[in-house]
Amino acid sequence: MSLEISPTATEDEAAAIAAAVSAHIHDQEQAATAGDNEEETWEGDQWQFAARMQQTKRKSVRIPKTAPTDPWTAADRLE
Repeated sequence: MSLEISPTATEDEAAAIAAAVSAHIHDQEQAATAGDNEEETWEGDQWQFAARMQQTKRKSVRIPKTAPTDPWTAADRLE
């Protein structure tokens, strides 16, 4: 990655810009790494989703633990 900083920037301004960009890239890498280690689950959300589906469909529904965590896909797989 290359970073072009305005030639009119002072040495302190250039250092501050480079530090901010570096910190941002580091944060993105940390978030990506954390996201790779975490599998999405229905933990805590399945009851809220079931209640919403019950209101919509006017009947009691059960969300299987194996249902996809994407609400649109899960709505199609209600039991």
